[in-house]
Amino acid sequence: MMKKAPTQARELPRFTIEGTEFIVDIQLNELRQADAPGNRISMDELLWETDGKLAIVYDTATRNIANMIVDPEDLPPDIRIISMPPLLSLDPVGWARKFGLADDTFIKSQPPAADEAHEVKPEEQKKEPPHKKRKGKGI
Repeated sequence: MMKKAPTQARELPRFTIEGTEFIVDIQLNELRQADAPGNRISMDELLWETDGKLAIVYDTATRNIANMIVDPEDLPPDIRIISMPPLLSLDPVGWARKFGLADDTFIKSQPPAADEAHEVKPEEQKKEPPHKKRKGKGI
């Protein structure tokens, strides 16, 4: 059985989405609005992008996930597509504690996360790279 690393109380990291500060809580699997703790975004609702980052369809009026299907080319005025760094880089200590590891386990391997999300414009969305033709003979 793996011995659980001792933990100390700490202030949870914060992340800003469209001017609203959220507390990153890995243990509860949520982003919690700092000044309105009842407003929570489940980490299960975050979308994975191809480059390993995360994205959410964010409603600036509710300060939460948009409850609608949207066309990225024709977004309603209050809806934004937001790109975020991977959760591991948002709170490497929280992830280490979740798995009973030493607090610095993931710190060395993760670049520091930006503390603010940014909106992804349709023209900024990454296109899939073209597939390269392989050299040599097939089998």
